Amino acid sequence: MRPTPHKILSSAAGAVLLGAAVLAPSPAQAIIGGHAVSAKSYPWMAALTSPVVFVRPSGHFCGGVLIKADKVLTAAHCAKQVRFLIGSLRVTFGRSDLGRKKGGTTVKVKKIWINPAFREGDLNGLETERNDVAVLTLAKKVKIKPVKLGSVTGKSGYVLGWGETKRLRVGDVRLRKATVPLVSQGDCARAYGRALEPNMTCAGSPKADTCRFDSGGPLVVQVKKKVRIQGQLEDRWEPRVVGLTSWAKGCAQPGYPGVYARVSSFLDLIKKQL
Repeated sequence: MRPTPHKILSSAAGAVLLGAAVLAPSPAQAIIGGHAVSAKSYPWMAALTSPVVFVRPSGHFCGGVLIKADKVLTAAHCAKQVRFLIGSLRVTFGRSDLGRKKGGTTVKVKKIWINPAFREGDLNGLETERNDVAVLTLAKKVKIKPVKLGSVTGKSGYVLGWGETKRLRVGDVRLRKATVPLVSQGDCARAYGRALEPNMTCAGSPKADTCRFDSGGPLVVQVKKKVRIQGQLEDRWEPRVVGLTSWAKGCAQPGYPGVYARVSSFLDLIKKQL
């Protein structure tokens, strides 16, 4: 994570949009310390793409999660960058390698909702994202089981993303997963001070973290549920998305965990968009 958090438009690239500007690589997030996984194991995991982002295979720039047949939850700072390019925005599910043009399901986006309270700030040179949630409405419903949302619990979770595995490797677009420790609010506040708010949560370590192009993707915990199978109750572990990759200081920097939008703090707002 990021000298500046997960931007799609890079001033360093001198980009111009729609003839005057280009969507350039984000100094946001990438899975560090993880391993490649099959997208079929996480069918609800979404890749946000646009052909305008020509520096990345498939135009990938952010992640998200399917929370209803036609609704994708992502970070507001991802949605903000493309809100005037909605015609170019696509969401892809089920494609492990975005370097391949075939495979999975790709759908257009017809509507973007951004949390009205979303704000970008600066604290001693560190860019921060506040109230960082958005919902995309797909042009058609997909036949994919949505993931459930939940509250932070336990000592560890996992993150997913198609981001870079090393700095400046913009061609890395293989879905990866990393297990990350959940960081207490107190420990995270010692790193970020008053930049940290109650509707944020923290995770990650120098060994495992998110980084460039993982913005908007999920922080997931596993929850044990009782399910009845052939008349008998059995324990099953189910995923719950508890955070959305938002901001941090650098990527996997000692003492500076990743900061995520705490999903449980925005449940009422999100439900109004479903």
